[in-house]
Amino acid sequence: MKKDISVEELKMIQLKILDSIDDFCKKNGIQYFLFSGTLIGAVRHKGYIPWDDDVDICMKRKDYNRFFSEFNQQRRDTLKAISAETEKNYYLASGKVIDTATVIEEENNCAMPIGVYVDIFPMDNLPSDDKKLKKLNHRIDIYRKMLILKSVPVSDRRSAVKNWILKVSSFLLKPISMQHIIRKITKLAVSYNDDATCNRIADISVFTYGMKEVFPCEDFAETAELEFEGKTYSVPKNYKHVLSNMYGDYMKLPPKEKQVSHHHFTAYWK
Repeated sequence: MKKDISVEELKMIQLKILDSIDDFCKKNGIQYFLFSGTLIGAVRHKGYIPWDDDVDICMKRKDYNRFFSEFNQQRRDTLKAISAETEKNYYLASGKVIDTATVIEEENNCAMPIGVYVDIFPMDNLPSDDKKLKKLNHRIDIYRKMLILKSVPVSDRRSAVKNWILKVSSFLLKPISMQHIIRKITKLAVSYNDDATCNRIADISVFTYGMKEVFPCEDFAETAELEFEGKTYSVPKNYKHVLSNMYGDYMKLPPKEKQVSHHHFTAYWK
């Protein structure tokens, strides 16, 4: 019989994972940053946003690649770093560290089992020229949409039209593997990383917030430390600019009806 993991337990597992990432990165000279809702939580609540239930961090691509090639070496605990580069059946253009003593059932078409996790997003340099950035984003966005259409399942929570689109898309995209799509995304995303004239950076592989997620490179040049659930973790030194760029007035709470988790999953102990 599966034993459910409560929200409180879920957060304890995520914090254990975050502690291990923090320890590993600091011992090995790898730079990481609390990101997205986790960064808002650190600034506004000194911990989780009360209605949130996940942890997001980001790393510049060089650090991201090092982390995923080295984190699993000689580990003696239940944690494992997974990404498209380490797992054949992985389904995202970003990575995770999971606790293999747990199982998460999410709404996607991927058969790969995962556990409770912390998300890690790669940050890549972007051209300073707006036309070049727009062209790059347009090319990547085609593959981002393909990945979503392949991974999002038909659901009773969606309209009949959306479910029909998902069914047709799934059929048409069946010959193309998720790995192939992720390789295309990554190849495009890293195309400006060796260009010394680039002065912007973003998680363009995923790009959840679109152009709001494009930052000056200097925003992520150095780290600072902020409290999150009683411990301190690395954040961008210019975290105020990062958050205002993404969310506007990030200290203002959203309306009550929007104070809900946007994740749909069930977590179990193995």
